[in-house]
Amino acid sequence: MTTTFLGRILLAALIVRVSVPLLAFALNGSLQSLHAVDTPSYMTGAESLIGSGTFSSNGKPELYRPPGYSLALIPGILLGHVELVTVCIQIVLGTGTVLLVYKLAAGLAADERSGRLAAYCYAMEPLSVLFGPQLMSETLFTFLLTLSLYLLVKYVREYQLAVLLASSLAMVACTYVRPVSQYLPWIIAPALVVWGMFRKSNCRRVFFHTVLFLVTTSALIGLWQLRNQRVAGFHGFSTVGVWALYCYHRPWIIANAEGRHLNTVLGGWNDDIKISVPIGPETIPARPYNLLETWPLESRYQQMRQEILQTLLEHPRLVIVDWMKRTALYLVSPGGIEILTVFGREVPRPVLEAAEGKSLIEKRMIYFSRVPLYFGSDLILGAWILLCIVLAGIGFCSGRLYASMAGIILTIVLLYISAVSQASLALYRLRHPIMPILCVWAGLGLSYVLTRVSSRDNQAPCLKKQDRA
Repeated sequence: MTTTFLGRILLAALIVRVSVPLLAFALNGSLQSLHAVDTPSYMTGAESLIGSGTFSSNGKPELYRPPGYSLALIPGILLGHVELVTVCIQIVLGTGTVLLVYKLAAGLAADERSGRLAAYCYAMEPLSVLFGPQLMSETLFTFLLTLSLYLLVKYVREYQLAVLLASSLAMVACTYVRPVSQYLPWIIAPALVVWGMFRKSNCRRVFFHTVLFLVTTSALIGLWQLRNQRVAGFHGFSTVGVWALYCYHRPWIIANAEGRHLNTVLGGWNDDIKISVPIGPETIPARPYNLLETWPLESRYQQMRQEILQTLLEHPRLVIVDWMKRTALYLVSPGGIEILTVFGREVPRPVLEAAEGKSLIEKRMIYFSRVPLYFGSDLILGAWILLCIVLAGIGFCSGRLYASMAGIILTIVLLYISAVSQASLALYRLRHPIMPILCVWAGLGLSYVLTRVSSRDNQAPCLKKQDRA
């Protein structure tokens, strides 16, 4: 019975994920609407790997993107149908994530019903369904991260070294797709050690396994850092973190500290953060990025890091406010307007011009008043994410996940990804990797609610009989 029910959920997940690219093709006559702003940069890396065997962009070593997702694009490029092949791969990965959500929830609650409800929540989860076919790294990253979490939770129950090392490989793989998880092993490892200390019979075993876990992840991630050092003199895994802090967080903090509009702080910066960058503490206007080519690469990024740190230390209150604001938007931003672009429904230029220079809320109100469809999509998706968060909170508390190591691991990962994924303006899209965790908790919460409702319904006839007696 359980296998049949789970099979139906997986089939439903597959059908809804297939329907999105089919509808996009029907509306637009092609799958081009599945391309996003960042897609060309991944394509460039893949074509470079095929053509020259090097991972480069514009004739220079690529440092901004790691090679993971570009490698996933290679089969489609070689077959001459990059959209079709990649979409098929990502539909399979999205459906596979539904299965992993089921296994996580069923294992946490020791309850098949919780697993099925969690799987159903993620099967219909809008970000996974609507952004799943898009030629972006989120679907692959989310699958690998969820796989790593499943193996970690499995290790906590079984103490098998092979399972923990498999989890480390999955975590390394997802780091090569998106560098946001680069430091995650160093946060999980102390939690495993502390947990092992309370398992006296397995204390040394857990400690030894954790050391091997750290060594494996650090060594494999370090290989790409050595590559960056060798080909470009850059000490790091990716430049994306520095650029994000420098070009998004720092200007917002400066604008609010000085009472200026964000656009005036950005000045002549191009929307492409690789085009121009103001440098140096001296009072010199923003210099075009190409004028800095004479600087050693590491010196440029060291200068940017120093300016980021200086800004953060000078305005700690604004840093906290910025982080809290971005966290709230990260968790509840519906993204309905942006999701419609998957079906080729771009925001009309007059509407974009009317919203130019406005705050986020003012932009939304302009969009809603000019195009009612945007209001409807945001309303539906906003209601979904709020319901999911409420059910996840119920599941977290009712299942006492805060008291189990498996629950603590999921909490650590959710908090970590939420904390470090806010360096982009596309906040709704970056919520994709934490949705499996929220759906696991929501499945537990929904099971708890249904159990309580059922118990009340069963008590009601008994009370009526007692009253009659």
